[in-house]
Amino acid sequence: MEFKSTMHEQYAKSLLYRWYIFYERERTEQTLDNQLSILDHDFKVKRDGEVLNKEQYIHYENQRPLNQKNAHSVQKITFTQVEENKSSLVADIIYQNENKEGKVTSYKVHYDTILILKEDKWYFSEIKIGSIEMMNHMSEFKDTYAENRVKSLIHYYLSLMEKLDGDASPFQDIFYKDFYMKVPSTDDPITNIDQFESWLSISKNIKVSTHLVENLVIKSLHSNEYHVTMDFNWQALTKSDKMLKTKSHQEWEIVDTNETFPRLKKIIISGIKPLNELQR
Repeated sequence: MEFKSTMHEQYAKSLLYRWYIFYERERTEQTLDNQLSILDHDFKVKRDGEVLNKEQYIHYENQRPLNQKNAHSVQKITFTQVEENKSSLVADIIYQNENKEGKVTSYKVHYDTILILKEDKWYFSEIKIGSIEMMNHMSEFKDTYAENRVKSLIHYYLSLMEKLDGDASPFQDIFYKDFYMKVPSTDDPITNIDQFESWLSISKNIKVSTHLVENLVIKSLHSNEYHVTMDFNWQALTKSDKMLKTKSHQEWEIVDTNETFPRLKKIIISGIKPLNELQR
């Protein structure tokens, strides 16, 4: 049994959800800066035969009306590593727009994207928006901001976990000030970055790992807080060439502080399936 790391896939998916959430809340200078940070210098967006470079895209976004609502319900994502520093992400979504008069229009939209890797970070170099099909039977607007915002965090968190270098410093940008974590392998909770790094150090024994997210449920508690439950199917190849597999249940509390990512306030991990060694 062979498998590849999903680290790059997790990072790319995080970028896709970040692309969508930019359109789902009021545009500000900060949110525009966040959006531009995921785009390569030579970025191009293509739609309806029109091609915009990065500067033209900035101009277009600064002219876009603010008194409308947008939602993007992602139906399917396919990631392909084309080259060492190049990948593609193909997505099918349901896009909804509600104008200032309250009229809702819904479409099926297909995205073809190209990403490039620079200094361990992925950037969109091209986004092609096509195959737009109106859906006349969907007249009720469904806000997808919370879902897409949380998914951007989940996939970014997993991309960090799959770096397998034991470095906890990048997690400081997504942990809340009063972070709390409970894992089955320790009796005491993890409440600071040093304790987290000690726990994370076990990843140094892993050569390759993958995470598959299942049974995801997101609940908005307040305007800026979310409660999330999900299951992680984890597989790994150790540096001693042992294949491992386990399944855990994750319960997260998230606080949105209007930064690049919302922040993790609490993680409770419980076992569903014990750690097993697989035959290769």
